[in-house]
Amino acid sequence: MRFGDFVFPGEPEALTVTYRRRITQTELPGGDGAEDGGGLCRVVSGRGSFVGAGAAQQFAALQSAMEAGGAQVLQLPGAEPFWALARRLERTGCQHPHRVEYAFEFVEAFLRQKETIPRTVTAAPGETLWDIAWRYGKNVDDLVRANPQVPHIRKLQPGEMIFVAQAGEDANGQCEADLL
Repeated sequence: MRFGDFVFPGEPEALTVTYRRRITQTELPGGDGAEDGGGLCRVVSGRGSFVGAGAAQQFAALQSAMEAGGAQVLQLPGAEPFWALARRLERTGCQHPHRVEYAFEFVEAFLRQKETIPRTVTAAPGETLWDIAWRYGKNVDDLVRANPQVPHIRKLQPGEMIFVAQAGEDANGQCEADLL
């Protein structure tokens, strides 16, 4: 297993790959709304231990790789590599100089090219702000703020002009469910 430049010295003791749908929740007048953002993303979690004289140094190297931030390539045993963000790393269990137990979590990242994000788009029949947010890797709350002229975010009028490029910054287009 590998994350960025860090190669795990052995396979983790437990490894779980969960597929989650992207769900977006937005505060609306009269209550909250949740919308299926489409697509699945992988959430990879697990636990393991580093053993031997360099156990603490191995943990520090993994911590450094995860602290670097941004998406890095994650390679799992028997799977194609994919871009992922490091969400969690923790030391667990009893610690001693020659054994460091740990747990981790990575979330698949969807990288989008900023050049492909238009300044505006025209709403198609049946389209919602969630559809446009997902297509261009934007946060739907940012689209709501950038488009105060839109009266109904769940059902846009065909031909309605939507401002996309000004709607916040989304560096990674990360796939992460707001409702887990």
